[in-house]
Amino acid sequence: MTVVTRGFQRDDAVWKARLQSVLMHAAAHGRLPGQGQSAAPAERSLALWLANQRREHSCGLMPSDRVEQLDSTLPGWRGRHRW
Repeated sequence: MTVVTRGFQRDDAVWKARLQSVLMHAAAHGRLPGQGQSAAPAERSLALWLANQRREHSCGLMPSDRVEQLDSTLPGWRGRHRW
C-alpha cells in the first residue's frame, strides 16, 4: 500500500520495514542506531532513517499514525532520552 504524504517516505511497506530494522537493532544492541565513525554502514543507514523521521516530525510532515507507531514501539525516538 502506498501512502501519499508531504513527507519523505511515501511507501508504507518500506517505512514499516525500516522501522522493524531499527527495532531489531535496538533489541540486539540495547540502543538506537548511531552515526559515529565506529558504526557499520548498515547502522549508519538506520540512524539516518531515524534522523529523517525526526526531521519529518519536527516539520509537521509526518502522518499521525506513523508518530503513534514510533511512540508506541520506539520510546526515545524523538531524542528525549537514551536507551
